[in-house]
Amino acid sequence: MEPMTKPSGEAWESYWADLPDAPQEAVWDAVPELATAVDLPLIERYFGNDLPVLDVGCGNGTQTRFLAGRFPRVIGVDFSEAALRLARRASGEQGPHYERLDLCDPAAVAALHERIGDANVHMRVVIHQMPEPMRPDAVAGLRTLVGERGHLFAVELAPEAKPREPSAPGRDSGDLTLPKLGRALRHGLRPASWSEGAFDGLLAEAGFEVLESWRAPLYTTEPGPRGDALRLPADCRVARSPGTAG
Repeated sequence: MEPMTKPSGEAWESYWADLPDAPQEAVWDAVPELATAVDLPLIERYFGNDLPVLDVGCGNGTQTRFLAGRFPRVIGVDFSEAALRLARRASGEQGPHYERLDLCDPAAVAALHERIGDANVHMRVVIHQMPEPMRPDAVAGLRTLVGERGHLFAVELAPEAKPREPSAPGRDSGDLTLPKLGRALRHGLRPASWSEGAFDGLLAEAGFEVLESWRAPLYTTEPGPRGDALRLPADCRVARSPGTAG
């Protein structure tokens, strides 16, 4: 499989380039208090401080900055240069380091692993957004990054998480309108489309051993019908190399 395909890569670049430079403009850009902070006790149990932390698919760096306040070395990586520009501006000179990484490019992934060694990987809602043929390469890239000592903490939308697309302008359907999701859809980005067990199958195929598995709500930045944040079901996993201690 080739690294990130041109249409998919262009869609992400155009999406982030057009996104307003403000917090919570992306539909998945929940504040850390509704995202990584909730999972921090479990993350700290497995990550520790001896390995660098990679925030894979960091986007504009909201969760990366939170992790940087808890771990000594945090690196945010993303395919999109436009996303990384937003992350760097929001973080300032004293913020975490950000760099571009195509998770589907084995040479680029191997080069990063060679440079920083085994890493603990934090990843939220990344794999389900990729075209299906790219997913095995992406998860294999994660397996390279954690190596023999690191752990993976991953959150992906559950198969049944299918928010309705916004209604056409002027159409009174009574449906919940999702303007931030609509912005992603206009750039050709689509939410999850996979069967039950597909995520676990990808992890097993890449050589991961799953240590923790649970279902939890994923908070979006869209308002729900009662004005609170719209939540979608998500599958959460902690995984590692079978030979990893701890």
